[in-house]
Amino acid sequence: MEKGEKLSIEITDVTSAGDGLGRSIEGAAIFVHGALPGDTVTCELTKVKKNYAIAKLVSVDIASEHRTGAACPYMGRCGGCVFGGYDYEKQLEIKKKHVEDAFSRIGKIENVNVEKVIGMERPLRCRNKATFTFYEKRKGSEEIGFGFYEAGSHRIAGVEDCRLQTEAAVAAAGATARFMTETSVTAYDKRSRRGTVMNLVVRTSSLNGSVMAILVVNGKDNKWQRLDLAVLAEAMDEAVYEAGMRAAEAEAGSGPSGLVQARESEGQLEPKYSLESFYLNINKGEGPGIFGKKFEFVAGTHTIVDAIGLARFELSPESFYQVNGEGAEKLYDAVWGYAGLQDGQTVFDLYCGVGSIGLYLSKRAHDKIRLIGIESNKSACLNANRNAVINRVVNALYYQGKAEEVLPDLLEKEPELRADVAVLDPPRAGCDQALLESVTSVGPDRIIYVSCDQPTAARDMLYLSDKGYELVETTVVDMFPFTGRVESVTLLRKSSE
Repeated sequence: MEKGEKLSIEITDVTSAGDGLGRSIEGAAIFVHGALPGDTVTCELTKVKKNYAIAKLVSVDIASEHRTGAACPYMGRCGGCVFGGYDYEKQLEIKKKHVEDAFSRIGKIENVNVEKVIGMERPLRCRNKATFTFYEKRKGSEEIGFGFYEAGSHRIAGVEDCRLQTEAAVAAAGATARFMTETSVTAYDKRSRRGTVMNLVVRTSSLNGSVMAILVVNGKDNKWQRLDLAVLAEAMDEAVYEAGMRAAEAEAGSGPSGLVQARESEGQLEPKYSLESFYLNINKGEGPGIFGKKFEFVAGTHTIVDAIGLARFELSPESFYQVNGEGAEKLYDAVWGYAGLQDGQTVFDLYCGVGSIGLYLSKRAHDKIRLIGIESNKSACLNANRNAVINRVVNALYYQGKAEEVLPDLLEKEPELRADVAVLDPPRAGCDQALLESVTSVGPDRIIYVSCDQPTAARDMLYLSDKGYELVETTVVDMFPFTGRVESVTLLRKSSE
């Protein structure tokens, strides 16, 4: 094989990044972005290594029977929905296989038992948090558009809509782009590091349609101080209201079988969404994340409230919270089923965020369990304590700090401290080994590992297996429809040997 060579291959598998896998006549693996299992494609080799090659898709010559057509007009440019043109049930099969492959290959687990794969009943408009970026539509023009960074680049794919996000989030982004155009506010460019507005982050509550908007500005460009935030707030408020009315009318017209959240008041439909909270975030490049250290409250309420099952959660701008409300309830139901909690038992909720998993378990257990939560983000930890109050859960203690540091300190202060169940919900990088050592030293009967990154989960399970824990069962939950990502919930039980 040589760079620039064109080949016709059959695609037999696909990676989580959306790279179809086929093989050359000699048996070398060839990865083709945008190709899907069942396709026969023509591709052009762009990188050739000893045992594999990377190629760009030239044409789909024979389409897989499971191709459904593009889920949205931006699919080829945005790159977010790598499975957007594939049958949803087949997407679930692919994600199940990705979990099984990671656990067996990296975790060295034989006969991986994925009990079930849970899909979304409503895979569109399922995200409750959106992050938009802005760009100059034409060089030298003041017309601003919004969109998302293309995967692995600083290029922005401009969109008019994203069907994974709520109508309210898209409306807020559109209003911001129009405000920037009308007031000659520049968009931040990552390459030149110039421009005023960097991002708009929008949260939407599935409980009552409340919307929180956080405008992120370049703190090194003092022009942000001249922004008329009152005008922007009014524009966003109006746009969100109009989007909420359209959504309410559409759902009311869907009939008794539809999801009708619109309420009737004096014969009039109320909007599904309303802008309730507006913040400014000033980012001076303090870290790799979206937000800078300084938040300024602009208008409305300081927090919004969402719900997962019987539990209510107060959200601030920085709160870590599951981005799919419907999926979160399915995910937490799986955790509840694996926990098998009895009255008086103790649960360690590690990497607990705003306390959502532990508090959900507590409400399901009629508040008859003890919770110990640890979270590194100060704002989220404050939210967790506040959420315990909101949910009237009195047997919950939350500690702020890195779980791998806080838990050993707790065990030193309370040598008799034990947990019946430990719930681990780490970031994509997985658990710190020091934390795993501390958890296993406590000796919980069950460890429930929640993960959005299967390779790191498998790595950690390999460590836990060496410490005497056996993988019992895994449930896969499609929290991220049409993308290559998936969430897993795994039950590990302490070996009786």
